[in-house]
Amino acid sequence: MNDRVYSMLSGVALLSTIVLFVLIDIYSDLLLHWSEAVLFHFGYVVPPTFADLLTLSSSLSPFAYVFVIIISLINYRMVTASPSWTLLSLAVFSVLILNGFIEHIWLRRGVFFILFFPVTLFFSLQARDYIKANAQDIVSQRLLLFFNTIFLLILLIPGFYLPPFFDGIAGWALNKKPSGYNITDIRLKFDDGHVEWFRASFYNPITMGGRSFGMVKRRDSGFFYSEEFSCYLYDLYGKAYSSLEKRKLPTQAILGDYSYPPHTFDSFPESANYFPADRIHSFQYVRVSKSESQMNEDVLFEWEINVNTCNK
Repeated sequence: MNDRVYSMLSGVALLSTIVLFVLIDIYSDLLLHWSEAVLFHFGYVVPPTFADLLTLSSSLSPFAYVFVIIISLINYRMVTASPSWTLLSLAVFSVLILNGFIEHIWLRRGVFFILFFPVTLFFSLQARDYIKANAQDIVSQRLLLFFNTIFLLILLIPGFYLPPFFDGIAGWALNKKPSGYNITDIRLKFDDGHVEWFRASFYNPITMGGRSFGMVKRRDSGFFYSEEFSCYLYDLYGKAYSSLEKRKLPTQAILGDYSYPPHTFDSFPESANYFPADRIHSFQYVRVSKSESQMNEDVLFEWEINVNTCNK
């Protein structure tokens, strides 16, 4: 491709981004109305969260538009002149700043996908030409071209994911005042009768809530409901307790508050009171449902602990 084509692509990317910003920033109510009308026409009910995706809590800052133009100019310069580390560093730095001015993750991804399409395509084609000219045989050439394509897709499809600047998973949010919730998880019951959650960070390094015990339950339900599994939980808790008695999570054992957070959002609650492992009476597999008016709690299964067995 020649410079003229890249210039056109850069111009289209800039114009498309500005139009997208204007639509979301100014005409979000109209977009929402049209979207609801279309979905209703085809017999679909619009989910309540759909409105949140098209509505900003405040207007976009003028700086968002400014940095879109700056990034477009930098990218244009990189594809029409000699690329340099200085320009690339400026582009990445501008992305980090612009990221703070865009509220919705999906909008960030859409904007970065559009803005960086020309420059990513440019470098991908440059890499392709280099591979074709320097690969020693056809097998190596095809393999390198395959990985080049994968790299291009990884950069573009999620919305220009440039490691290590990942900006989270779309849809994740923390509702400070939930009207209700449903939880199915494992908790500890101590010898004085009080209970505490067996937190996802206790499974370190697999710290996604529900994944560890859920994977065991799906693959080997017999082991999940066995005494051996309760001893596994007992051992995990014993390893975690050295941190818990300092009122830290197991993932904070070395770096403390500066540790990288667990996969599932977690913290040490002020009200939590975790006892030593030898004071565990049982582990409970429970389902807790809460609505605005009531809370229901069901113990689905309970493993009573035999400390002598687990300490063997």
